[in-house]
Amino acid sequence: MPTVSTILAAVNALAPFSLREDWDNCGLLVGDPCAPAGKIGVCLDITVAQIAQAQALGIQCIVSHHPVIFKPEEQKFLAPSPAYLLARTGLAAIAAHTNLDSAEGGVNDVLAGIIGLQNVKPFALPGLNGTLFRGGKLEMPMSASDFARLVGDTLDAYVHYADGGRAIQQVAVCGGGAGEYVGDMARIGYDAYLTGEARHHEFLTARAAGITLLTAGHYETEVPVVAAFAAALRRALPEIEVIVLEEENPVCTAYLEK
Repeated sequence: MPTVSTILAAVNALAPFSLREDWDNCGLLVGDPCAPAGKIGVCLDITVAQIAQAQALGIQCIVSHHPVIFKPEEQKFLAPSPAYLLARTGLAAIAAHTNLDSAEGGVNDVLAGIIGLQNVKPFALPGLNGTLFRGGKLEMPMSASDFARLVGDTLDAYVHYADGGRAIQQVAVCGGGAGEYVGDMARIGYDAYLTGEARHHEFLTARAAGITLLTAGHYETEVPVVAAFAAALRRALPEIEVIVLEEENPVCTAYLEK
C-alpha cells in the first residue's frame, strides 16, 4: 500500500521543493508520512469544504497549491481551522506552492500555454530562488485592450489593466500575486506582464515604464494548474486514485448598473 511519503516523493519529483522561495512553507504540513494513502485529492486551497469532500470520497491525503499552514509561527492550531480539522480527521496535507510556480509544467507554464504564448521560457529575477516567471511571444501583435479581452475570455476572468501604450507581442506571466515585479519586466523589455493581483501604484509604474500590466485574479491565474498537476500525479502514481476536488473562487465580483 502506498503511503503519504510515496505521494510526497512524487510531488517532489514533479515540483522539487528545492525550488521553493525562502519565505514559503511547502511539503508535508499535516499528517503521518507513514500513513497509508491509496486515494488523494488535488486542489488550489484546502478549506472546510474540501476536507468534507475528501472525507466523503475516502481520500487520505490532499495535495494543494496554497499551504494550509502558511506562517507556522503566527498560526494558531484551533477549531474550526482547516489545519485542525485535517489533523482531527487523520487527513494528510501536502503543499506545492512556489516550487510548483517554478517547476516545469507548473502554474506558470500552464498559464502561458492557456493564453497562447509561443517559445515559452522560464526565467528568474535576482534575489529569488526559483524560476518563477515565464516569457513568451504572441503569434501576432495586438493592442492592450484586445490582449485584455483575450485573457479575460480564456481565463473566464475580469481583467484590469494599465495600457503601456504600445503593441503587445512579448509577454511575461506569473500567476497569483506578483504585481511587484512589473518594473523588472519593463527593464527586461517585455511589452506586457500578466499576473493575478497588483496594487494601484504598480499600475502607475507600468504606465510610466511603457509596459502593459494586466491582472486577471489570483484564483483565475492559478486554478488551471490543478487539473494539470492532477494529471501529472496520475502518471507518476498509477497505483493511486487521484481526484480533483471541487472548489469555487472565494472572491465575488459585483457591478452597479448605471
